[in-house]
Amino acid sequence: MSTARGHIIRRVGQLRSREVRATEAVTLALSRAHDDPCNAFVTLTDEYALRRAVHIDALLDADRDPGPLAGVMVGVKDVHDVAGINTYHGSRAFAGAPTAPSSSPLVQGLEDAGVIVLGKTSTSELEFSATSENPVSGISQHPTHPAHTPGGSSGGSAIAVATGVVELGTGTDGGGSLRIPAAACGLTALKLSPGHLSTADGWGRDGAWGDLTSTGVLASDLWSTCLTYDVLLNSVASARATRTLPSLVDAVNDGLRGGPPRLAWMPNLGWAVAEPAVLDACERAISVLSDAGAEIEEVDGLGDIDPAPLWTRFAATGTHRWLQHHPARPDQEALGTTLKGILERWGSADTRTMEAANTDRHHLRTQLEERLTTVTALLSPTIVAPAPVHADAARAAWVRNTYVFNLTGSPAGTLPVGSTPAGLPVGLQIAAANGRDADVVRTMGWASQVLQTLGDDT
Repeated sequence: MSTARGHIIRRVGQLRSREVRATEAVTLALSRAHDDPCNAFVTLTDEYALRRAVHIDALLDADRDPGPLAGVMVGVKDVHDVAGINTYHGSRAFAGAPTAPSSSPLVQGLEDAGVIVLGKTSTSELEFSATSENPVSGISQHPTHPAHTPGGSSGGSAIAVATGVVELGTGTDGGGSLRIPAAACGLTALKLSPGHLSTADGWGRDGAWGDLTSTGVLASDLWSTCLTYDVLLNSVASARATRTLPSLVDAVNDGLRGGPPRLAWMPNLGWAVAEPAVLDACERAISVLSDAGAEIEEVDGLGDIDPAPLWTRFAATGTHRWLQHHPARPDQEALGTTLKGILERWGSADTRTMEAANTDRHHLRTQLEERLTTVTALLSPTIVAPAPVHADAARAAWVRNTYVFNLTGSPAGTLPVGSTPAGLPVGLQIAAANGRDADVVRTMGWASQVLQTLGDDT
């Protein structure tokens, strides 16, 4: 959980000092990606990546600035468009669809900063599962426990980062899709409050799930994550954003320099009890933070009613409309049976049903804000069970702690805090009220420093 300047800064430094050539780095990364036993990638863009690398080397040779993230390699989640490259959304429904006329703003913002796209990474079909298996590219495997899922739906990006094939992966988080694979694979992740970064695709259309989702990135450390967000927040990726955000790198620095925060610890959100091995790892981290001076109060959960049906209503309704009007005209008959059933059951709601759903969503947000009135952030287990074997991965029981923070619009992150006796990673979730992104980042910065400095066995 290093809080040093981060892997991405090191990569950029190597390129700028000519210690490494972009073409050499990309060639090596592509070789590793082609031999990847975890099946992280749906599509590898060899020629595209090498052209970009040649361009960056030429700029450096001419003493021209190639961008703040020059030479950083990225795996693009297969829901984000790259101009001229197929986007399948993990579904056969898009197998014959045309490519987008342009790149998604997120991808364009990264490329404008000098990033090199290595390929498209695996996801679940239309992102409706906490796995990253799909009918197009099959099953993706955990980077250290191949019999287990890496989580999802941004699992391909998490694998590519965790195995070191790329420094950066794009992702989305509409129900935990950044936090789940990060926790499962031992990475740091941060979901911003909705509205800070554009969710638009290469067709100019916003994402299917509205303000339920936030687009973002995965990296190996907090510093790299926040640096990348800062670059994006000042790029085309934020052109359609509805709110602004101060520097997250500054927020990390504030956390590193600042005193211990006042925090709430919610071991049980109310509808899911964490498995003992997960809870033990999180409680060890809580103890270390408390010993370092954090004032931590254990608080009650948000109620005993699982909001999964509420989340499904919003996600399915948004997806149903998105498919109906998508310019690529996806073949909806080719959707998987399970997903088709979800959309048929939950995706067509009348006005009264949606009004009731919005009322329930507002109630959840109010409950959360009440527990945050006197604290900086709320801590909880990110996932309530370690990443399961593939046969059990589609069942939602192990990821019941994440989607509530999408319903409330909360910024939320995860830090790795150890592992189970079987060696599967465990994550500690840090969340705050909508718009309090800096509080989450400051807490993550302080907590990661403390856990590292004290030599905690996490």
